[in-house]
Amino acid sequence: MFEPANQQSAVSNQPLENDIRKWYVMSAYRQEKKAENALLAQGVQCFVPKRYVIKTLQGRKLRTLQPAVANLVFVYASWNEMIALKQSLDYLQFQTQVIHSKRHVMVVPDAEMEQFIRVAGQLEADVCYYRPEELTATGSQQVRVIGGNFNGVEGRLMKIIGKRSKRVVLQIEGLLAVAITVENPEYLELIKP
Repeated sequence: MFEPANQQSAVSNQPLENDIRKWYVMSAYRQEKKAENALLAQGVQCFVPKRYVIKTLQGRKLRTLQPAVANLVFVYASWNEMIALKQSLDYLQFQTQVIHSKRHVMVVPDAEMEQFIRVAGQLEADVCYYRPEELTATGSQQVRVIGGNFNGVEGRLMKIIGKRSKRVVLQIEGLLAVAITVENPEYLELIKP
């Protein structure tokens, strides 16, 4: 996690901490699509987890793409860019978490976010989202998927209440987890600790 500080770089060719791009976890209360469009229009990389939902409008069933997690927007920017963005997009708010009695802005490491985007970006796959408190890690094993759409994805193999088979779960600590079904057990490789 990251709490920005005003730092001076001792070496001129090294970027300041505030100029390093990171994945910030943001909240856009009921305005995820508006935030995504505004960020993309400004050339800022962002990610909003989505899924297809069947809705009935005027007696007709429509399949629409909706945010999978309410209010959640991930933004890839530097701290300085985030401050500028928040001035123009005042509905975007930093999500924070308490660590050692202090509030810290939530940041997701690049490698973790890359895997999360690979999984959550598969709109046609059986992907489920969970809050951290909905999962228990008892008896889970660290695995890597070695084939299919999720080749290279690493997560924990867990039994989820209400689901028939075990699923591979990727967690963003303190925020959410995404679970996928791997149909063929031969596609799973156990990662030894």
